[in-house]
Amino acid sequence: MELSLSAAARATGRSKSTIGRAIKSGKLSARRDEAGGYRIDASELARAFDWDPQAGVPWRAPEPSGPLAEPK
Repeated sequence: MELSLSAAARATGRSKSTIGRAIKSGKLSARRDEAGGYRIDASELARAFDWDPQAGVPWRAPEPSGPLAEPK
């Protein structure tokens, strides 16, 4: 399974810029697709960021909570 840069960021809980920096520094390998975006193999993401691919890719950020969260 390959992930886009955005999906890899969501999956690991990191920012897209963090994933991009890891690719540029060589910590994380990725390939470019036809459109010029990055495609990152799930096993490579697991290796570089200690991510569990069995946990899946969360598509929505968790709701904010705590004293700074807006009231509902």
